[in-house]
Amino acid sequence: MKVTPHIKISSVLGLGVYAYTGELLPSVACFLGGWLIDLDHFLDWVVNYGLTPDYNRVINNFTRKRIRHIYVIFHGWEYFIALFTLHILYGLPPWAFYAALGGACHLALDQIYNGPKRPLAYFITFRLYKRFRSHDILLRIAKPAPVQASGQAVHSNVA
Repeated sequence: MKVTPHIKISSVLGLGVYAYTGELLPSVACFLGGWLIDLDHFLDWVVNYGLTPDYNRVINNFTRKRIRHIYVIFHGWEYFIALFTLHILYGLPPWAFYAALGGACHLALDQIYNGPKRPLAYFITFRLYKRFRSHDILLRIAKPAPVQASGQAVHSNVA
């Protein structure tokens, strides 16, 4: 997903947290947690393309899967699993829990709407195991070969 839908959804989520808690800090933390994790895309940008000012070329290469390595170090289910576990075991401040909730919602949306990728692509340990190589993380959709015409009409019964 692009940043704008994440900001919109995080806004709604943050308002929901405010309606639930009545406190500003947890709702702002949820809002920020819901889209700030996309800052890690800049690392991928710099590692793969350098400090190029050609934004359109970079985005075009990302969407066409012409990227060699996918790091996105903040996009990892492990972080949110750890934060929720720490919250259950030891308690976290409400703002930390809701920031993690915003980040987990962001990751869930990416998992659903960004494709095609391997099912474990949003686990940092999986990407590390694959050495962050995009061809091991992303799925390539093969284009179907064109069908050869047989010289007959489609609905013809004549041989």
